[in-house]
Amino acid sequence: MSKLPSKSLRYFVAIAATAVVFTARYLLNSALGDVAPLLMFTLSVMATAWYGGLEPGLLATALGALLGDYFFIQPFYSFRIYSGAERIEVVLFLGIGISISILSQARLSLLAKRQQLLDSEQDARRASEDANRLKDEFLSTVSHELRTPLTAINGWALMLRAGRLNAAQSARALDTIVRSAKSQNQLINDLLDVSRIPTGRMRLDVAPLKLGSVIEAAVETVRPAAEAKG
Repeated sequence: MSKLPSKSLRYFVAIAATAVVFTARYLLNSALGDVAPLLMFTLSVMATAWYGGLEPGLLATALGALLGDYFFIQPFYSFRIYSGAERIEVVLFLGIGISISILSQARLSLLAKRQQLLDSEQDARRASEDANRLKDEFLSTVSHELRTPLTAINGWALMLRAGRLNAAQSARALDTIVRSAKSQNQLINDLLDVSRIPTGRMRLDVAPLKLGSVIEAAVETVRPAAEAKG
C-alpha cells in the first residue's frame, strides 16, 4: 500500500462525496420526504473515512448532519430541531459517523504499519544481499592474495628440486621462498586484524615503507612463472 494522499485531497474527497450524496438526496426528496433524512449521508461518511481516515470522516459526518438538518428535517432551512425522535436520529448519525471514522483510521494505521514492516524487511534483505556480495568479493580478493606467495614458493621449490639452478640462483630462490612465506604470514595476520576491528582491539604499527623492496618482492614472486613460460 502507498502512503496516504495529501490532507487537502482527503478533505476535498469528503466535501465532494457529501455534495454528491446531498444532490442525490435532494433529487429524491419528493419521493422520500422526511423519511430517514440522514441515512444517505452515511454513504459519504463511509466512502470518505475509508479513503482518508479519521479527520475527513469526521468532516463528512459534520457536513452530513448540518445539511440533513437544514434541508431535510423540519423546520426546513433552519438548524433547530423540535422533534425528540429527529434529535435522536441526528445523535445516532453523529455516533455512527464518528465510529466509522475511528474504525477506518485504525484500518489505515494497521495498513501503514504493515507497509512499514514490509519496507523494513526489504531493506534488511537488501543489506543482507550487499553484505553477502561484499563477503564474496572479500573472499575472492583474499584467496588471490594468499595464492600469490604460494605460487612463488611452489615455483621456486620446483626449480630447486629439478636442480636447474646454480648456487647464486639457489640462494635467491631460498630468499624468495622465505620472503613469500613471510608475506603469507603477514596476510594471515592482516586477516586476524580485520576480525579484531569490530571489537576495537586492532593495533596499527606505523613504519616507513621501502618501495624498492616491495617492487623487488613482486618481481621475484612472478619470476618462476615467467621463466617457466620462457
